[in-house]
Amino acid sequence: MGNQKQKTLREKLANAIIGIIALPFLPLIFLFVIVALLLYFLYRLILLITVWIFWLPNGKNSLVIYSNSTIWKDDFENKILPQLDSNVVVMNWSERRLWRKYSLESMCFRAFSGRYEYNPIAMKFRLFRWVKRVRFFKAYKASKHGDNTLLEARKEELFSMLNV
Repeated sequence: MGNQKQKTLREKLANAIIGIIALPFLPLIFLFVIVALLLYFLYRLILLITVWIFWLPNGKNSLVIYSNSTIWKDDFENKILPQLDSNVVVMNWSERRLWRKYSLESMCFRAFSGRYEYNPIAMKFRLFRWVKRVRFFKAYKASKHGDNTLLEARKEELFSMLNV
């Protein structure tokens, strides 16, 4: 029991020393985090402006990503993709090794899809507006368990967003 008290005392002492040493660096760490967040937002803004300059005038205004998952592949390829216009860039997540790392479409996917529920996803780019997204992951999961209402709502939202 005495040994445990000594460890606790040692741990407290070590934590206090680390705290005292780190305290002067907190403003620097805070500044670093703020600068990193600003740079990330600036990167996304520059990417969006690049889309406005190079895609929108050439008729491209949407990006759709899906994969070869058994949950949605057939439905996506048979019911959604055939209805999309030529202004939609379609990418298959299962073939991402073939994607060019610095292509505009792959950079847009990484920047605007988010970390969660990023596949399948559709993105619409509009001049002077932020990216509009429709996520299908939860909808297909619910559909797998027999509830198609969310999936049908997502499809309607997609087709409305893309004016199909």
